[in-house]
Amino acid sequence: MRRVVAALALLLGLVLGEVAWPQTTADDLVARAKVKYDAEDADGCIADCNKAIELDARSTEAYCTRALAKDRRGDVDGALADGNKAVELNPRDSAAYSSRAFARYSKEDLDGALADCGKAIELDPRNSSAY
Repeated sequence: MRRVVAALALLLGLVLGEVAWPQTTADDLVARAKVKYDAEDADGCIADCNKAIELDARSTEAYCTRALAKDRRGDVDGALADGNKAVELNPRDSAAYSSRAFARYSKEDLDGALADCGKAIELDPRNSSAY
């Protein structure tokens, strides 16, 4: 019974604005964006990545995830720009290269895609998306 009363008090406090919702971090938004990407909600994924980048402009993971969603939506130039930004922010991140590889492949830049996959594998041989 005490738990129910405590839960109702918390809910009432949230509704009345007396208790703050937990702050959402860039990592939280990227995690949600990945779920949306997996659910084939490219627009929702991009929206969450945009918010994550507003909170943390150096979030390589947000740029990588947004690149994949833009590529899925057909915005290949946008995907390539995000892939380039991810590589620029963290040239030691295997995922940055594999994300850019997808965009390069979509632009029919097969040599560039192959080079990015090679670099991704060099940095992390367990990155299965690079194979």
